[in-house]
Amino acid sequence: MTSDNSDRSVVVKSSLGLRLGVDDDEDDHRRGRSPPQRIGDVSISDSADIHIGHNITYKAPVNITQHVYTGDERIDAAASSSQARRFSLFRLSICHWSRRKKAWSIGLAALTTIVVVAVVVVCVGSLAATTGTSKFPPWNNDSWTNNNDTLVDGLLVPRGSWGARAPSRASLPLRDRPPGLVIILHTASQWCETRDQCSASARNIQQYQMAENDYNDVAYNFMLGGDSLLYEGRGWLARGASSGYEYNAKSLAVAFLGNYELDRPKPEQLAALEAFLEVGTRRGLLRPDYKLLGHRQVSSTESPGRHLYEAIKKLKHWSPSP
Repeated sequence: MTSDNSDRSVVVKSSLGLRLGVDDDEDDHRRGRSPPQRIGDVSISDSADIHIGHNITYKAPVNITQHVYTGDERIDAAASSSQARRFSLFRLSICHWSRRKKAWSIGLAALTTIVVVAVVVVCVGSLAATTGTSKFPPWNNDSWTNNNDTLVDGLLVPRGSWGARAPSRASLPLRDRPPGLVIILHTASQWCETRDQCSASARNIQQYQMAENDYNDVAYNFMLGGDSLLYEGRGWLARGASSGYEYNAKSLAVAFLGNYELDRPKPEQLAALEAFLEVGTRRGLLRPDYKLLGHRQVSSTESPGRHLYEAIKKLKHWSPSP
């Protein structure tokens, strides 16, 4: 509180906005003395430069802004506060959406990575099949020995002679009998040159297909080795499991043991194939006008390998279309 004695009046101001004072005319009536002024329990008279309350000294320029709101202005202020809260909620929603969007982006990136890796694995597997790497173990001279040297028609090694396992269940019969198609494949396995080697290769292939693919038996009707002998698989009357449902039901599958992207078929192998199929036509097990096809003509595959495919295209019964 301050007291200001001027020529015209005496004014007392408080920090609470209280103003106290008297005019000079009243002072004349009171014998030249200002009446005592009371604030609470404090009485003040004939005094100047009086301060009651907090006294704050600032050592730097200070801007003090006072806002006085009327009733309408308080409503506007409340509305502004509500808008501010809504804006804060809006910003919160944006942040929440941004976090969700970021999470979705991370998930999509992870899924894309998985798909890319899967595609790479498939491509590498396909490349391996065409570069000599076999999915089947290499042939080996295991404990099995051939106790039956009898060949059927001088060309066919029976199942018991190469050590075939018994089928886990019966194969379906061919739908078309006799069939009118013969599909040539390759096993993309290691090349075999002797009967022992080719018998071991046939056993490995059967073991793999029954264990890994859950086939009931080796997938092919017959296999042809580098020794120019045919190894009995499912035989003349059963469906194979190598060329898709449609073609399995109406064709015989003959698989050359080896990888004919790299290996070249021997003329003796091709001659043995034609001679064996001729036996089938004479016995009514194959139509005389049968068509010879490469595996790639009925399935999305490189089989029977480029060298073997070019070779069978020169055979009498090869057909450019099924």
